[in-house]
Amino acid sequence: MKYLSCDKSGCYWVRIVPNKKLLPYLKINSTQYIKSLGVISKSKAEPLAARYISEWLQEIDIASDQLTKPTTHQAYQDDLELTNIVKSYSLLNRKLQDHEWDTLDDWKNNSTSAIELNQRIDTLRLGRGSLSDFNLDEYESTLGHLKPETVNQRINRLKSQFIPAFPYLDENTLTIASVQKWLDSYAKTKPHLAYRTLKEYKNAAHSYIKWLIKSQNIAIHDPFPHVDIPNSFRIRNPNHKTREAFEDYQLSKILSHICSVGNMELYDLVLVAMYTGLRIEESLS
Repeated sequence: MKYLSCDKSGCYWVRIVPNKKLLPYLKINSTQYIKSLGVISKSKAEPLAARYISEWLQEIDIASDQLTKPTTHQAYQDDLELTNIVKSYSLLNRKLQDHEWDTLDDWKNNSTSAIELNQRIDTLRLGRGSLSDFNLDEYESTLGHLKPETVNQRINRLKSQFIPAFPYLDENTLTIASVQKWLDSYAKTKPHLAYRTLKEYKNAAHSYIKWLIKSQNIAIHDPFPHVDIPNSFRIRNPNHKTREAFEDYQLSKILSHICSVGNMELYDLVLVAMYTGLRIEESLS
């Protein structure tokens, strides 16, 4: 019987390999129809196989008809694409409306001017760019791999430092010059920021911009790899201290003291830290 075969173990298989051109029109997820009928006699296998073969050949015939009518298939693809576009637009439109209402609430509470309100709505509606806080909630939802306190710190830095300086994001507002000017402005603040704090401001903003570009929310060149934290922060910052390594005799003294109090667990941890450079929390994990 055509399409029916038996392997060495006595198991019967029914199998049809359709023309590759028909695969886009068929319901199968592989390149063939195949079904195991089990270890049975040939007389039992043939009627079982016939049912599968009849069903599969019918599907192949329908697919062949669709292949000869590419306009029908193309029309279906066009309708599907249009449906997806409408769905995407509906979701975006709902998100725009929600954001506009939030902005309107800010305006009612006197935290946003009427001019600012109009600018924000025009930016959203007319596609003149992206508002820097428009995708912030979605970005925050991607940070689940970080500790909650780290996420809160990063979002707060964006809200308090980056977003006020860059309310609109496009190729004209987010440039190498504008980002460098933003970083340089902290040299004039009092009290002076620590170098590490400004570096964290920069890293938080860069992480957000990379995500916006990767997720196709903005179409710009990333300016952050081309900007630097002002050198004056390393020089004048009183909080910046150079760490000095322990001398051998100091390490020996520390270990001897730990032994004298009988805290061997701490002794082992100190040894691990000495030879590996691990921090305390890393040694304990």
